[in-house]
Amino acid sequence: MPDVRSWPTFGPEGAQKLAEEQAKERADRLQQPDDPITAPLRRDAEAAAIGYAESPCSADVRATAMTAITAYATRFNDILQCTGMTFCPEKNGEAFRLAIIDPRETSTRDAISRAHKVGGLNVDNFPPSVQSQVSYLLDTRGADRLQLPGAATVSMEVP
Repeated sequence: MPDVRSWPTFGPEGAQKLAEEQAKERADRLQQPDDPITAPLRRDAEAAAIGYAESPCSADVRATAMTAITAYATRFNDILQCTGMTFCPEKNGEAFRLAIIDPRETSTRDAISRAHKVGGLNVDNFPPSVQSQVSYLLDTRGADRLQLPGAATVSMEVP
């Protein structure tokens, strides 16, 4: 059951308080060591997305981007430990939320989104098991929200 005390209140004061809390949380994340599993996947996905954005007509570059982005999105599935498309243990939601709001992820998400905007990378091209995460990475539903399977929408808005 979510802790309703942490829900934002209405009005400018509540929004300001939430923005301050989110900024502090992001700063705290940067003080923690980078995940040794996620870090190389992030670097590979970012490099492949940049390569695709620069050479979208190359089938090899597209294949490399698809593979790297799939591996990166799969890492978030590993954190969530979902079974099927609808059940994700609630206890893993916080670890997942912290992983996706990590400021180190921003440039990778931006690179993947830019590659998508070039054309040729669509959610439907990815395995069904990672399409929800890929949809977020491709920025097809808004860069500040992610609907987790079987869970509430997670906000990644940067204050």
